[in-house]
Amino acid sequence: MRSSSVITRPEVEEACHMSQPIIQVSNLGYRSLLREIHGTWQGGKLIGLVGPNGAGKSTLLRLLAGILKPTKGEIRVNDHLLHKKRTNWRARQIAYLPQHMNDQIPYTVSEFVAMGRFVYRTQSGALTKACRERIEEGLHRLNLVPYRDTPMVQLSGGEQQRAAIARCLIQESHILLLDEPIASLDLYYQMDILQQLKNLSSQKYLVIVVLHNIELAARFCSHLIMLNKGRILHQGPTQEIFNEQTVQDLFGMPIQIYPDPYSGHLRLSIHSIEGD
Repeated sequence: MRSSSVITRPEVEEACHMSQPIIQVSNLGYRSLLREIHGTWQGGKLIGLVGPNGAGKSTLLRLLAGILKPTKGEIRVNDHLLHKKRTNWRARQIAYLPQHMNDQIPYTVSEFVAMGRFVYRTQSGALTKACRERIEEGLHRLNLVPYRDTPMVQLSGGEQQRAAIARCLIQESHILLLDEPIASLDLYYQMDILQQLKNLSSQKYLVIVVLHNIELAARFCSHLIMLNKGRILHQGPTQEIFNEQTVQDLFGMPIQIYPDPYSGHLRLSIHSIEGD
């Protein structure tokens, strides 16, 4: 039986007393892929970054993580220019999950998850007691304890994804940038992970997540950024901007939004398109 993911974490409790993390983006551009991106995104929000393939979602997330440097504009994280900060500083502020991982990771699950504590190691490179506790917690949280000594290469794609998410969650960074975290997961873990991220946002974390399932984005995310062709078409609270017109603008196809008769959550009905 799968265990519950609701765990009281000391770092989450401490987050209640921290100032809210914030990302500020001004006139951001990157080559021909992103143009005129503006936004101020604060802690306490789970923000869904949605849009069609090739819209620039992954590029935007990599810019916000400091992996790419803007060709125009600036990014400020907690009032610091991101591109001027060192890697260790960024790692304490931001946890980033890429869309794709190396499928030949030469570590066990426990060793891989432990990389999330790299910036907290001692000068000799040893893990502190607190680090070991966080690693154990991450394994439990993503139901990975039975695989702790299993080589990553022996896991399924979904199990590897859970290990990568665990690595992000134990990093104690109050900004989480996750690129399609539920893409390889079964239905149980899709719901489980999104609920965990929603819980973290309620503790002042800033969570920005790329999602292709627009229904789940509408269900779990407090805010949405709708991106297409390198530009933000709409952004704001989900209940204000998630409607038939904005979704049609985003994907260029006729849709109808209706409440699920059983759960009440919003669902999408896609009308026939030309050639269907």
